[in-house]
Amino acid sequence: MAKACIIQLNRKGGFITDLEEAMVCESLYREDRLTQLEIATLLGRHKSWVSRRLSLIQRLGEDAVNHLRLGLITSSIGRELARLPRGNQKRVLDSILTHRLGSRQSQQLVSLLLQRPRWEHDNILYCPGQVLENNRPFSGRKSKKLQDAAAEIYGQLCAIKKSFDKWLAVDPPFTNQESQYLLAVMDQLELQLQDFRQRLV
Repeated sequence: MAKACIIQLNRKGGFITDLEEAMVCESLYREDRLTQLEIATLLGRHKSWVSRRLSLIQRLGEDAVNHLRLGLITSSIGRELARLPRGNQKRVLDSILTHRLGSRQSQQLVSLLLQRPRWEHDNILYCPGQVLENNRPFSGRKSKKLQDAAAEIYGQLCAIKKSFDKWLAVDPPFTNQESQYLLAVMDQLELQLQDFRQRLV
């Protein structure tokens, strides 16, 4: 009950992040031996919410989790590290700490690493600040360099990204039916984006 109160009280004040919630859920799951359904009931959330939180913390390597617990990195940086394979997280974490990258720079670094082949990673991590400075095509703002069609598509894609940034931070609960509707649209959108990407490269 004390662990549940950590989430409930801080949620009302908006002082707890998804990763911090995930750490409490993991403690209830591993240390207190509660099932996901029991955790969901205790916290007043859906089982799928608990499953997402556990999945998030389980994707993080031990080094990243320890740094989170000690407050040496923010939950935003932890969330970005969770996008990487566990075996690659320590090198990226070391680079973030060495070069004192903030949350936004860490997000850009992880996105760049996911896009680039592995043989480029050493050079990127050696001097990430300079690399990021040279790779800033996305700003979320219109550019005079873009013609009508490119400017319209760019604006729409930026709007979608901004909307997802907002809702991923809030992480609202969805019913199973709502999830199915959203997944159906996302599947179609993913195919269209893949097709459009092929036309650009």
